[in-house]
Amino acid sequence: MMESLAVALKVLTGIALFCAVSLLLLRIYDRIREALGIPEKQSPHYEKSYEECLAEALPEEIRQDAMPLPLYAAKAVRERGERYWAEGRVKRWHKTGKGLYKGRVEGNGATYDVVVDPEHPRRSYCNCRYAEGMRRVCKHQVALYIAVGPI
Repeated sequence: MMESLAVALKVLTGIALFCAVSLLLLRIYDRIREALGIPEKQSPHYEKSYEECLAEALPEEIRQDAMPLPLYAAKAVRERGERYWAEGRVKRWHKTGKGLYKGRVEGNGATYDVVVDPEHPRRSYCNCRYAEGMRRVCKHQVALYIAVGPI
């Protein structure tokens, strides 16, 4: 009986410690978010990820060094891009004279033209529905970025 109480006490102590650390981290996050001017999520339909807000809040010269292209994508998009690369969907690519990487990436039912600009990730391009005409990083861009290796 005493052993059961000791185990229960350890579990409750662990939970309390976890809650205290979580609360502390949330307060730190809120202070950083406020300092950078990143808005709180207003509704479930809020479309920008934390990384996108951070990318907009930081000056371009810091973003270049601090955030490689995949970090501009939402987590699910990054994971799909990694899967596309692992499946060999990047069919061909080459480096242009301007430091850009151009390639073709197979999607679901189509092959897309992709341009990755490692120095200015928001200027990267893909003609898929998700990214074309938008300033979003898509799974095809992430796959090409990974395929070209360390940039």
